[in-house]
Amino acid sequence: GHPQNNFKTMDAFLKVQQKQNDGSWKTVLTENDIATEYHWIRDTDVDCLACSNARLEWTIGDDLPSGTYRLKHEGHWKSGWDGSINSYSGTSRDFYVYANLTAIEGVSLLGAHGKYLRAVGNGGGDVRADRTSIGSHETFSLLDLDEDSCLQSGDTVSIMTGNDHFFRGDNIETSSVWSWDSWSFKTVESGGGLDASASSLGSWERFTLNNHSDGSGCLANGDTISLKSSHNRFAVAESNDDANANRKSVGSWEKFKVVF
Repeated sequence: GHPQNNFKTMDAFLKVQQKQNDGSWKTVLTENDIATEYHWIRDTDVDCLACSNARLEWTIGDDLPSGTYRLKHEGHWKSGWDGSINSYSGTSRDFYVYANLTAIEGVSLLGAHGKYLRAVGNGGGDVRADRTSIGSHETFSLLDLDEDSCLQSGDTVSIMTGNDHFFRGDNIETSSVWSWDSWSFKTVESGGGLDASASSLGSWERFTLNNHSDGSGCLANGDTISLKSSHNRFAVAESNDDANANRKSVGSWEKFKVVF
């Protein structure tokens, strides 16, 4: 979509949009703002005739209000058959911008089997529950996504590793499988893994923290907590050193002692 197909003098190629309380999207920035850049790039691959790419860039300022945002691109493409001009648009996935995050640094999580959670490679891979001592790969930052100064039971948190990756609770998938024992179909769940491979914060990287030691006070060293993923499943330290986020309820294996 070459910009010359439509200069959009009364509109914009790049839009930074903020989600409103009624679910609508309000444009708060365009390519005319200093914090944004719109780039049109000709695709020179031989297998693509008259193709191009658009790159949108946005430098998020410190004074931006917290909220859900997205990037939207609008343009016009020209048909190679009849020369007609047609509009198109595309949006990024939604993402949340936090203006006042509280981070508790130097946090480790001890499972029921006497082993600490570990981010393999210090982040970017799996999460295991297989370490008997604390090192850099067993040390995390808890981010209070409710943006207050006190991390309490019921707050939403994210867990960030030493190389800036985030814990992620995998999706739960269900399927129907025939059971010869009951001579009927039964529902089987799969998924629900726990990893630290996410480089950005989305819904799967958010957990609800339940403090089983103090239901109303601020999180303290030695408190026992559980972590519920966005898929309504609890993180668990397995007896075989695996870590998952697939439990429907909290037992001893789904509880972790906070050490910092």
